[in-house]
Amino acid sequence: AKFDLTFSFAERRSVDGRPGGLDITIEYATDLYDARSVELAGERLVRLLGAAASAPDVPVGELELLSEGERGLLLGEWAGAVTGGPGVGLGELFAAQVVRTPDAVAVVGEGCELSYRELDGLANGVARRLIAEGVRPGGRVALFQERSVGAVVATLGVVKAGGVYVPLDTRYPADRVELIVGESGVSHLVTDRDPGSLVLPAGVRVLGPVLGGEDDDVSDPGVSVHADQPVYAMFTSGSTGVPKGVAVTHRNVADLAAQTVYANGNHARVLFHSAMAFDASTYEMWVPWLNGGTLVVAPAGHLAPADYQRLLAEHRITSLWMTAGLFRVMAEEAPGAFAGVREVWAGGDVVPPEAVRRVMDRCPDVTVVNGYGPTETTTFATT
Repeated sequence: AKFDLTFSFAERRSVDGRPGGLDITIEYATDLYDARSVELAGERLVRLLGAAASAPDVPVGELELLSEGERGLLLGEWAGAVTGGPGVGLGELFAAQVVRTPDAVAVVGEGCELSYRELDGLANGVARRLIAEGVRPGGRVALFQERSVGAVVATLGVVKAGGVYVPLDTRYPADRVELIVGESGVSHLVTDRDPGSLVLPAGVRVLGPVLGGEDDDVSDPGVSVHADQPVYAMFTSGSTGVPKGVAVTHRNVADLAAQTVYANGNHARVLFHSAMAFDASTYEMWVPWLNGGTLVVAPAGHLAPADYQRLLAEHRITSLWMTAGLFRVMAEEAPGAFAGVREVWAGGDVVPPEAVRRVMDRCPDVTVVNGYGPTETTTFATT
């Protein structure tokens, strides 16, 4: 084959006034595609063209590609049970979890442990300070902090104040930070560092660490938001290379945490090691919190395979997410690190089968889950 995949169309002449139609030929490289895959592509193309000819006024995006059998397989057998969270905001959902498990450990990190009751109190204090500083429901609050216990408390505090958190990676160049702050309409920026030479839009208030003191009011501020309001905005590079903001709602996150794949007890102690601005942090933070689990905050900065091996063993991690690239490195350098882990999720790119085999040969009791999903689908679309 000259090219990986070629579709050729030839129009047949009409006969006795009847349209002749099209002949379609598909040529493909056999080292890339098998015959059945190409046949399925052809069937779907014919189905699409037939639907377009039958309903020429219907937008292309609404035409059907799948057969009834394929659609039933995707939405039935492969989808499993579909569950949804209650139609309330994450602040209320977290408060309900505090009532259920007040003394369970919610956060571990930096040599300390916080119970659900203690975390709730600290976050309430943060929320009250943010409200006093002018944060209102729906207001955007940028979080320009290293991964830390204080950063996750600040995140929960923004949610309890009814705000929308906009996490920023502290490694971003100044112009990217400035662009995101401007594009997202941030009213306040919470940081654990000197903002230095950042040129922020007029009116943006810069706040230092927002954890208060012992005399702060730690009662719930009582801010309610609708489940379909945004809870955070994260920026991807965008197909053009320009950062593109994606707003994710309270309902999106609640539905993620309510999925049955997390109901097996394997996500009781989750390692929080992603950058705050990476959407894997949504899984790492909200899945354990909304299910009574423990969030273990990894130290800030770069982590080597030896660091992961120590953290997983020391903190008895039961589940974690890794990019495909990091999982491959771990499989090469420390495949036995997952010995005590119940599930390791990997994705974002092709997960090499040989890496999976290497890990499972050394750790036969671990389940390796290949997860995929862009930011727009709230972290995971398929697993």
